[in-house]
Amino acid sequence: MAETAKIRTLRNRDTGEAIAPRTVASAVAFEDGSTFQSKYDDGELTGPNTVGTSTATDINGLLKGNGSNVSQAAAGTDYAKAPTKPVAVTLRASGWTDSAQAVTVNGIVADETAQIVDVAPAMASVKAYMDAGVYVSAAAENRLTFTCGSTPSADLTVYVSIQNV
Repeated sequence: MAETAKIRTLRNRDTGEAIAPRTVASAVAFEDGSTFQSKYDDGELTGPNTVGTSTATDINGLLKGNGSNVSQAAAGTDYAKAPTKPVAVTLRASGWTDSAQAVTVNGIVADETAQIVDVAPAMASVKAYMDAGVYVSAAAENRLTFTCGSTPSADLTVYVSIQNV
């Protein structure tokens, strides 16, 4: 006599509509030889998204979660700390001396190994910034020095983000 699979009707949690199963639960086998259906019948399956101290995963190392998914975390990243908000800095057209301009940016430290400083021109300043060859050439306590290949003829807005390492 052929084995008969017990099939339960799956329903959409939000609408209650029946969902057509893609496969029979008794046809899905685990490594221990038991089937999805037998584990379900025995109450071994929990969900959705239940993760406990005995949950198995093939992810190695640190894990991070967002309430519905778990994935591998990047070493050295503080996920509890909110990312820094970029600070807008204006490089004045009249502020360049010998192709350099120093501006105050609170939070900058002199030791460049203590933080990552990302600098990006505002979209309205990108072309002039790039054409003038502007870049950060030095850092000191609460100060960044920008250097240019040619002096910009207009003020430039630059965003500075600081990430402590």
